[in-house]
Amino acid sequence: MKRKFLVLLTVFSLILGGNLFAQTVNARQLDEAINSGNVTFVSANGAGNINSVTGRLRNNTANEIMINVVINNGMYLANSGRGQNMLAQAVYQEGFQYYSSGTTRYIRLPANNTTNIVFSALCANRALDTPALNHSFSLASMPANLRTMSTSLSTYYAANFGRNIFSVIQLALWRNQGENVLDIINTINFTFDDWQASSALLGITDPPPVNIVSGTYSYSSMYTLTITGSSFTMNWGGTNYTGTYFVIGNNLALQATNGTLFGFLVNSPTELMDADRDIWRR
Repeated sequence: MKRKFLVLLTVFSLILGGNLFAQTVNARQLDEAINSGNVTFVSANGAGNINSVTGRLRNNTANEIMINVVINNGMYLANSGRGQNMLAQAVYQEGFQYYSSGTTRYIRLPANNTTNIVFSALCANRALDTPALNHSFSLASMPANLRTMSTSLSTYYAANFGRNIFSVIQLALWRNQGENVLDIINTINFTFDDWQASSALLGITDPPPVNIVSGTYSYSSMYTLTITGSSFTMNWGGTNYTGTYFVIGNNLALQATNGTLFGFLVNSPTELMDADRDIWRR
């Protein structure tokens, strides 16, 4: 999935019901409700981004069913086409809304009815196309190589519920799959704090950063990068960017003030290579 200017959707969850401390809510896990036949996974479609999938669930019983928002071990959603498969960590009412009672966060599925829902999900195949609105998904068995990681991500999601942690858990998933740092930098926008949080989640100690030499690097007259102290200015094909940077091992990440992230491999103190494998020299 090649792109340099992906705008991420920030998920804000709204509480529909107040805290009903006096009421006990018997919320179930979605996979258990589906496996019992009480709930049917009707359909799911891409949402045009890499962090959610819309869907529909049917309650087959004569009673309302409450489903936990956080999916304990995650759910694997298989793309019917050539796009990414998705790893769902949580399920919400339409619009990322949910109900709350004490510490229980849940959605409601009315009796004998079909409900529109949305999954908070992660991309399980970085290099494939972003799920489009016409991409359909089916519920599939979790691949063996994702089971342990999916459970860890769900635990992290629950512990950090309400925080904007998408970048952290997406980074952790791709890093666990062995994805290249430079390709990740040029796929999603994230901060150095996000990267460090994903390292902590994975129990990884990052290599020491290389020393970045100040100066001007250029690929052509239309592609120049000037690094001064902790900041940069760049002309990228006629568009100017400014911001700060951080270094992950021998990978240079430019964090533009508009949120865009650019990545370079540091080949030497005088040579950088971008995601297109073009060489920039100082």
